[in-house]
Amino acid sequence: MEDDTWKPLEAGELIWQNRMPGGLCILLGTEEIEEGRSHDDHRMELYYKVLHPTEGLILDPAYYYDTIEEAAEWAHRHAQWNESQAKNEEI
Repeated sequence: MEDDTWKPLEAGELIWQNRMPGGLCILLGTEEIEEGRSHDDHRMELYYKVLHPTEGLILDPAYYYDTIEEAAEWAHRHAQWNESQAKNEEI
């Protein structure tokens, strides 16, 4: 059985950026930043410090990133869906 336990990413890991321009990045660290418009609407948001090949050193919300395994799994499912759509168009 596959282990579904979430494990925090560690500095030095390769991660995948899911926004433009996208691609592989190196995680350098994490930072929690308080966000919100008023004292009633505040929350802590997780940010990643990453090194991107074209953007350089950036601080970005963590929700833009996946592990390499998650990105590969999504790409595989997307390719399967595209194949099924192409077969449906042939009919």
